[in-house]
Amino acid sequence: MAETQATTPPIRGDIVAGVTTAVLLIPQSMAYAALAELPPVMGLYASMLPLLAYALFGTARQLAVGPAALDALLIGSTLAAALAAGAVTDSVGAAIVLAALVGGIQLVMAALRMGFVANFLSGPVITGFGAAAAVIIGVSQVDELLGLPSVGGHLFERMRDTALLLGEIHPATAAVGVLSVAALVLLKRLVPSVPRALVVCAAAIAASFLIGFESTGVAVVGDIPRGLPLPSLPDFADVKILPLLPGAAAIALVGYVGTLSVGTVVANEHNYTLSPNRELLGLGAANLASALSGGMGVTGGLSRTMVNNAGGATSQRAAVVTAIVVALSLLLLGPAIQLLPRAALAALIIASVASLINVTELRRLKVIKASDFALSIITFVATLCFGILIGLGSGVGASILWFVVRRTRPHTAVLGRVPGTTYYRNLENFPDALTSPGILIVRMDCSFYFGNVSFLRQTLERLEAEQEVPLRAVIIDASAWNDLDSSAERALSGIAADYKERNIRMLIAEMRAPGRRVLRASGLMQVLGPENIVFDVHQAMCAIEGAPLTWPLPSSSAESAPTPGESSARSDTHVVI
Repeated sequence: MAETQATTPPIRGDIVAGVTTAVLLIPQSMAYAALAELPPVMGLYASMLPLLAYALFGTARQLAVGPAALDALLIGSTLAAALAAGAVTDSVGAAIVLAALVGGIQLVMAALRMGFVANFLSGPVITGFGAAAAVIIGVSQVDELLGLPSVGGHLFERMRDTALLLGEIHPATAAVGVLSVAALVLLKRLVPSVPRALVVCAAAIAASFLIGFESTGVAVVGDIPRGLPLPSLPDFADVKILPLLPGAAAIALVGYVGTLSVGTVVANEHNYTLSPNRELLGLGAANLASALSGGMGVTGGLSRTMVNNAGGATSQRAAVVTAIVVALSLLLLGPAIQLLPRAALAALIIASVASLINVTELRRLKVIKASDFALSIITFVATLCFGILIGLGSGVGASILWFVVRRTRPHTAVLGRVPGTTYYRNLENFPDALTSPGILIVRMDCSFYFGNVSFLRQTLERLEAEQEVPLRAVIIDASAWNDLDSSAERALSGIAADYKERNIRMLIAEMRAPGRRVLRASGLMQVLGPENIVFDVHQAMCAIEGAPLTWPLPSSSAESAPTPGESSARSDTHVVI
């Protein structure tokens, strides 16, 4: 019993973290509800019961669940499309149904153990999507920030219409908005530890009370329903479900990927492991809880989680404290929240999403992998030009297409022996590597399967045509082949038969056990001859040359004696292959 008590996390850190996170969550939740063009109170409703639901089922101890910018943007675009198509008539009721659909999809994914689907949203796609989303969100808030007439439509239409309306700026609203943005930026630079969102919102509420913003034409949040929401089932009667499903699926996937990414960061820091399927369960339960309490969709938030973690959270008890503080605020501070200028909320949204434009990450991708940088740019441009769902789908589609291209046309190398060693390396990287006339050594850096059987055939034919003397042997380095399917086995059989007919010996080196089992089951191993399925490329060369299996391979007359640097190559773990 004493040992259990000693290892129980102190509750004090959870209380401090929970209160601190609530201070950030209250203004954020209202801002993100406004971003989705929903009543701000729906953000508050989504910041109580969902936190308790995730605490019961989730595995990330420091994760802070609630409304988030990308989710809010997806919710808003999904609802706007459904309203335009006549699938829904009330955005509030539709948002509640949408949260229920998102939760249902995530629970089904958890039941089917589909945590792996996070892999379909790669880092580069998220980077490009986040940057485009930040631009779209920023433009969408300009009218609220400056007190302009509300504009809608596509991004570029919004930009055009907003520019045409700049002469109608409301001075008082613009002053509140610009001062709020300036205060958020300055507080972040000068006193980053201060909860700047709360400070700015509190100052804006105080100014609204003292000056009477409503009487000057500055729009405020307005009526906040008294009391806490009573749990109730979403009303599906006036909502057509089918038009909402694509958006719900995108929200479920993006929310899950974001939650898993943020949760993994804090889990690694505190040396524990997340369960991807439990995260789906926890997030699905949280979204269903939000729907039952009249809230919008929720996910794990990066900034809130970092605040929660820095505040000393050691378990999901911090989330329980956060939910209690939000509930008390709704009960006690409702009249004050009503005075909050919408321009201040717009400023908070713009300041919050600015971090989604990750220029540093884009530069890193450009340096380390041009293809990943291209995926980010494709997603960014597609999202700006065609909208949120199409843009995200384009990024995912481009990722899958590039994966298929790489698997069907993998990197292939012709190998030679590094002087003084039994290592065989790519001739392009090791131009001094030794080759034997009439012997071709080929390595395909990918599993051999139906998608690249034609590629291997064509590559072998092309390489044979490039040889200066007729081939007498071909060695295939199969070290990257994790397995073989029936198409690959049949292709190998055809290649072997062609070589045998032309009296060219074919050997396969470093074939893994799953591949050897396929060769034995098909009878191809007997056709090839067990002596031609060898341990490594060096053994294959010794078998062809009739040389003993010694190290290093006996030098030819053309090979110079190995230098000290070459003799140490056997232990060099950083050699380029």
